[in-house]
Amino acid sequence: LKGLLEEGIIDAAGVEDFLREVHDIDYSDIAEDTALKAVLELVFDVAPCWVFTASAREHAQRCLRAVGVDALPWRGIIDTRDCGLESKHAISSFEAAMKIAGVTDATGCLFADDSVKNVRSAKKAGWTTVLVGLYDRDTGAKIECPEADAHVASLHGLADLLGLNGHAKAAAPTNGAAAAATVVVDAAC
Repeated sequence: LKGLLEEGIIDAAGVEDFLREVHDIDYSDIAEDTALKAVLELVFDVAPCWVFTASAREHAQRCLRAVGVDALPWRGIIDTRDCGLESKHAISSFEAAMKIAGVTDATGCLFADDSVKNVRSAKKAGWTTVLVGLYDRDTGAKIECPEADAHVASLHGLADLLGLNGHAKAAAPTNGAAAAATVVVDAAC
């Protein structure tokens, strides 16, 4: 979006129309995921969780509703508007997300995303990173990302990664303070 503005393809007055049009999609092929909801409920027990999306808040809300996790106690949705229309490739987006979440220590943030570029940016911003997805969705090749602190097949693996097996509660891997940990997940659908 920022690039479209810089290239003059759209102007500031057209941003909201653009966001509305590109996110006017059919969500009927997205199924509710009760297993993911159960995993996220465990994560919510140990850390505040935010949705961080390069899309519009309204799109993220529709995705969360379609997957069946919209009623979970999310602290909020951080969208492209909140980040000055920057993508998650920009470090400034992670700085904006921290400010919104009220976090001052980047090492207390855990970022789970399916984009290698986004994971690289999060790592540069000082966040703990989890790459979601083992294979490239276009080529089928195994994904490699040295900047990822962890790599899971799907968000379903997040509870095991954080040591939340079953219903046992454990602190998220941070610099020592579970209360200071903030978990941020991508809401792309």
